[in-house]
Parts: sequence; C-alpha cells; structure tokens
Amino acid sequence: MKNTIFMLNFILGLLLCDNSQLNAAHIIGGDMTYENIGVGEYQITMTLYRDCQSGGANFDSEPMALLGRITVYNGQQIYAPYGSLPLLPPVVSAIENSTCDQNLCIEKGIYTFTISLPISQNVYSIVYQRCCRNAGLTNVFMPDIVGTTIYVQISPLAQHVGNSGPKFAADPLFEACLNTNYVLDHSCTNSDTVATSLRYLLCTPKIGGGPIGALGGTGHEQPDGVAPNPDLPPPYEELAFTAPHYTYFNPLGETSTFTLDSVSGQLSLNGSTSGTYAYGVCVKEYLNDEVIAESRRDYVLYLSNHVNVTEHNNYEIGDIWYDSKDVSFQVIKNYDGEELKLVVFGINSLRMNEYSIKENRTVIDASSYSSGMYILLLLDQKGRSSQRKIIIF
Repeated sequence: MKNTIFMLNFILGLLLCDNSQLNAAHIIGGDMTYENIGVGEYQITMTLYRDCQSGGANFDSEPMALLGRITVYNGQQIYAPYGSLPLLPPVVSAIENSTCDQNLCIEKGIYTFTISLPISQNVYSIVYQRCCRNAGLTNVFMPDIVGTTIYVQISPLAQHVGNSGPKFAADPLFEACLNTNYVLDHSCTNSDTVATSLRYLLCTPKIGGGPIGALGGTGHEQPDGVAPNPDLPPPYEELAFTAPHYTYFNPLGETSTFTLDSVSGQLSLNGSTSGTYAYGVCVKEYLNDEVIAESRRDYVLYLSNHVNVTEHNNYEIGDIWYDSKDVSFQVIKNYDGEELKLVVFGINSLRMNEYSIKENRTVIDASSYSSGMYILLLLDQKGRSSQRKIIIF
C-alpha cells in the first residue's frame, strides 16, 4: 500500500504541476570517489550523468534546480563539522555516446569538494540521495518511486595508511545496438603509493529517497522525499530487479550476455531485447587480502535497433484518449518502429496496469475498469512522456 501511495503522489506530481525543479528522473548514472591529498584531507569527486532529453531538472545546484547536498557520517552519526553540506554547481560537459539512436543526449556533471576528516575507528560515509529513477526502466520493479544513493566510504584502515580509492578511468557507454557485441571499459586507476590490488564485480545499485514532494512545496527533504536532507546513513536497500527474468548479474535478461572480467574491469555484453536497463559495477581494493576501499557505479543502458529513431514535435510520441462508445483506451503512435508503454493508474482503486504499444493504432478494452478517475501516461523507451491525461468514466 505504501508503494502504491508513493506512485499516486509521483504521478499526480507529473500531471498537476511543473515539477522540473524537483524530479530527478533525468539522472541515469553516477559514482563517487575519494583521494587522499594530505593527512586527514580528502578530495571527493561525484560524477553524475543526465539524459538531456528527459524533461527532468538540471543537475542539482545549477540554475532552476534544487540546491545539491551531500551528508557526511562518522559511523551512524552525522559528522558535526559538515553535516549536510551544500554543493557548488558542477562542471558540465556533453558526452558523445550515441551508437544507434542519434537523438540520445548525455551530459556529465562533476562535483568536486575537499573535506577534513581526522583519523577515526569508524567508517566515514559521504552520501548523496536523489529520487526518482527513469520511469521506463525495463528491468526494475516500480522505478518511478525509488531514487538512487551515490556514496563512498573511507574505512579506518584506509584512513591509517593514507589510501586513495579507485577511480573509474572512462565514461560508460549508455547506448548499445541490439544483437551486437560490445566491450565496455569499467577499469579503475589508483593514485596510491600503497601496494593494493583491484577486483571487479557486478553488484546491485542502491536506492534512496522517494517521490514525496514531487508536487512541490514542503516534503521533498523528508527521508522518502525526492531530495532527503540530511541524506540517510548506511546500510542502504538494494534496487529491486524484476526477477526471475532480470537480476543484478544478468540485468539485460536471460537471452542476453552480460559478463564482467574480475581482473580487467572490461564488461562484455550483447543485448537481445530493446529497452532501458539499470545495472551496477563495483570495484573492491584489497590490501593484504583485506578490503580497504570500494567504488560503485550505478548506470543505465539503452538498447535499441540499428535505426535512427526520429523525434516528432518535441517528443510528441503519440496520442491517447478514451472512447466512451466502445469503452476503450485508444493510442495512436506518431511514427513506426519504437515500442511504447501505456501506464493506466486508477485514482480510486489505487491499481496500475501497463500495456505495450507496438502497433501504430492500438485499442485497449476498458470494459473491466470500474467507474472512476484514471491517469494515463504514454512513455517511450527512455521513460519520457509526451502525453499525460486524466480520464473520468
């Protein structure tokens, strides 16, 4: 029931107001790393990636966006000298990433800041939480109501030896063509003078925040809000993949390949089904067989055909309406090719149904729906919606 109410709150936010300053559905990836630059001095780097065409907000702390914040914890307690620390606007650059859909637009925002942390017997955690994820994610259960937690931890051992954590060497690939072999570079560099080794593994992204406050006004800084303030301490819940077809070790599905080399950090994949897929990559740093540090990547991969999908009228992907005579929902697509998704949410029943829209004209029997108010959203494969309607019958 709690998740259903969250979904209702979030969808109402989409329909009834301009929530572009709050909604972070534009964020499609990120990581956070640390570098020791002196005794107890650390430079923290957070890298976020956004879909420029999602219609979501700018990066946090940019104009017309929420003020970005991170929270510093010593163990389970907020580290008082910093607490919830405001972030300066990031350095933003475009990422040339498209291989199939030439309309894909990716931007990278880099936040860099320095903090002083005295050596402690506790783990320091630097945390950023934001909601919500891309509504069009294929492999995640109800992505609309969960956000992401981007964080890094500095262990007591790392503090004592002056360790710097692993840094990812290259930007990830965000788009791949169907039935094509790819090798993605998730390797890391390390500026340490400490002799350590790295091991790479697939892992489950962490969630954080919720849709409260997507309507604007108060509430967005609550623990289940779109931008919790303060960000919550660890441990963090894992993103729920829609098992058994999707898992963290095979996020593209059972008929696709997805293999990470534990030594090199090279990810080999071949996707068989178009869609938008969340996945996670972790790298553990070892000192004498003990984990001294870990870096995490939380990303999205778009899988599409080898054809260029043409945008129409500023993402007017189609039209939807209710035919009272035939008691049906009708959807007209504006172009051939891409499969769309229609989401129908009942305000009275608090139930949600999803339909795949493959044909240019699709009629959905609505005779089984009881009288009441329904919200209809038409989404493309990137989770973007050009049509949001309220229908009463």
